[in-house]
Amino acid sequence: MSSQPPDGQGLADIGEAALEGPVSPDPASWARRLTFRSGLLVFFRVVDIGVNAVTTVLVARLLGPLEFGALGFATAAAVLVYTLTDFGLTRAFVHQIASGDNVPSSLTTYFAVRIPLLIVSGLATLVLATLAPAFLGLGTAGIDLLAIMFVVGSLRALASFGQVTLEAQQRVLASQTVVFAYSLSFALLVPAAAWRLPNATSVALASLVPSVLGLAVALWHLQRIGFGRPQRALSRRYFGFALPLVGASVAGGIGEYIDKFLLQVSFGSLAMGYYTAAQRLVGPLAAPWGAVGNFLLASVVRGRRAGDPKDVVTSVRGVEKLASLLLAILVAPLVVDSDGFVTLVFGEPYRPAALAVSLLSFRMWTDTTNLSGMALALGAGRARAYGNISMAMSGLFVLLALLIVPPPSFFFLSRGWGLDGAAACSAIVGLFALLTTEFLVTRTYQVAPRSWPFACLAVAIFGAFCARQWTGAAPDVLRIAIEVGVGCLLLGLLYVVTDHFKRRGPDGASS
Repeated sequence: MSSQPPDGQGLADIGEAALEGPVSPDPASWARRLTFRSGLLVFFRVVDIGVNAVTTVLVARLLGPLEFGALGFATAAAVLVYTLTDFGLTRAFVHQIASGDNVPSSLTTYFAVRIPLLIVSGLATLVLATLAPAFLGLGTAGIDLLAIMFVVGSLRALASFGQVTLEAQQRVLASQTVVFAYSLSFALLVPAAAWRLPNATSVALASLVPSVLGLAVALWHLQRIGFGRPQRALSRRYFGFALPLVGASVAGGIGEYIDKFLLQVSFGSLAMGYYTAAQRLVGPLAAPWGAVGNFLLASVVRGRRAGDPKDVVTSVRGVEKLASLLLAILVAPLVVDSDGFVTLVFGEPYRPAALAVSLLSFRMWTDTTNLSGMALALGAGRARAYGNISMAMSGLFVLLALLIVPPPSFFFLSRGWGLDGAAACSAIVGLFALLTTEFLVTRTYQVAPRSWPFACLAVAIFGAFCARQWTGAAPDVLRIAIEVGVGCLLLGLLYVVTDHFKRRGPDGASS
């Protein structure tokens, strides 16, 4: 295993050492470090979101809904291939190195398995695109577009793995250099390509350079950790944890893609453009919390080794309390006033995406609220149970999508709700996934289910709805600002009141 000599330690290494620290059996100390590191990840990801949000808006406006839809569908196909070839390996890797396994050997094992899977699946994707470009509604240009986006997706998948590895080792600052290397170069090159030649293929080509740069930075950090020989005993433990998640990975990939496939085939790239815009508007809001997911998993594994599992749940939920307030403040205006958001950000041509934005905002809330449940369940070794839940939710999503999205000419029981139907399926499945994972956590740790995130969302939506009724004729920017302000006020009152009653003992006296 390679390491940096003590006399060559730079400021970044000193910062990483300060962030890492030993695992402490003291729950309060562990909770403070968890909060601090999670906050750092959220802060860095918020900066990254700002850059990507501006880039997305520029590209969507320059391309228009039709070309933006073609790009969105090709991107979704690349993400599907990445998901199908993950097989639960990334989460298994995080779990194993957090449990104390040899990191260089684990790195070598991961790359030895993942790269061949990506190559084989990429060739299969190109064969499919060659055989059925007209069926996918992309035309002959769709073959080139899919090929480029698959290469981009594969490079991003490997770079993302490097980032996850660093986060699992608590190297927060190093992990974010991977993110910024990609995001900043993407923000400079991609809008310029869309402005010079406004079509999906030119944008896809321009995104190759940031993907290569992000992977190069990730590999530079990983070589400092070192690559070792795979160990047979380590491989058995590694794949033993991953196997229960294989079905969940495959089913999840199909479930995440089926709505886009049905939209593209049944309604064309225009509907896909609206759906992509809705997802790109909502998605960045989930990114700060999504960045914490794998970090929380590693922290839960370490926390369970160091102390009482119930203390781990208490610490994780303590971190969540303020996060639930911030998430509700962001989601409520999107649910209530999606029409104003869509026209303000993307312009009038994207107005048909308004209802989809409301429904996908709720899905974003359920997925984000569910991140801690995922970390607590997998951290306790409940990979099989969590995998079964994921497969069941993916199956439910596929069934609902087939019944709701396409017209009856595609499937005789379908309702033909198209864009809004796809978003509704996503929202319903997200709620079921949250409730079932919450049930798994309560059974595993013998704790009460959470009510705080649901209360925060209900109060914030009520405040945003009242503000919308009072300021309906106001300009979009002013109206949305008032909705956010009213939500902050009501949630602040909720926090103060609940904290007051929490501090009072059962007999009514202050504790």
